[in-house]
Amino acid sequence: MSNIYRKTVLLLTTAMLLIIFACEKIKDWDLQTEDLNKLVVEAIITDEYKTQEVILSQTITNMNNSPAAISDATVLISFPPYEIHFFEDEDKPGTYYSEIPFKAIPDVTYHLSIEYKDEIYEAEATLAHVYPFTPPPFYYDEELGLFTLYFNTYQYNPFEQSMYEVVVDWGHLPGYSDPDSLSIAKMQYFFLKTLDVSYIVFPQDREQVYFPGGSIAVFTKYSLNDEYAAFLRALLIESQWQGAIFEGARGNIPGNVSNGALGFFAVCAVLKDTVVVGE
Repeated sequence: MSNIYRKTVLLLTTAMLLIIFACEKIKDWDLQTEDLNKLVVEAIITDEYKTQEVILSQTITNMNNSPAAISDATVLISFPPYEIHFFEDEDKPGTYYSEIPFKAIPDVTYHLSIEYKDEIYEAEATLAHVYPFTPPPFYYDEELGLFTLYFNTYQYNPFEQSMYEVVVDWGHLPGYSDPDSLSIAKMQYFFLKTLDVSYIVFPQDREQVYFPGGSIAVFTKYSLNDEYAAFLRALLIESQWQGAIFEGARGNIPGNVSNGALGFFAVCAVLKDTVVVGE
């Protein structure tokens, strides 16, 4: 019995060593790609009274390429009893601005219509309520002499879904005014009703951003309705949450634009607050 045991151990050890030290061979796969030429829609209408924005681009098959802007489209957002046309910015191809400023209001369904190359693309969305928030604290790293922001679960609310955009600017401070120096950072945080193992067990590999005292931090909170939150969750699963132990299977991201277009049309309520770091 002991000889059989020793032979078994030797065999398993040899197999493990072969697996560990096996040579890797580079293989070039002949991937079957095609130019899909699909329309991609980025449109967030807010309850801020301003000139609203819609961005149109085209799908790419090479991740190193920049999305091609979609020009000469007819863009219209309607809600009773108004129809507001959007016109392309000559200096920013693919970016369309509303002909007049307006703001979204509750209990109204907003309809997006895009006509491009004799095709019609449509989507509808409603405004979700936004709850008040308090900006999270900044933490001072004594070794670096800089501040950082921890915002992973600070504002978690199981009854509300939201997205935060944080822009920190320190270009006005001495020593950071050089155009080539890093003096601004933009971060996004998402708070959803779902509990995702991919995030909890192996959180996003997010770079920790550090900045000096006196920096100006602008917090913008966006309300999310259930459909837009589902879209953002699918986007996170396909991007930041990939690589976890229990990562989700690859799949298409659900959108709300008709006729095979990608992206999403959302209507969000917005709250803003500005904080001077270290004060």
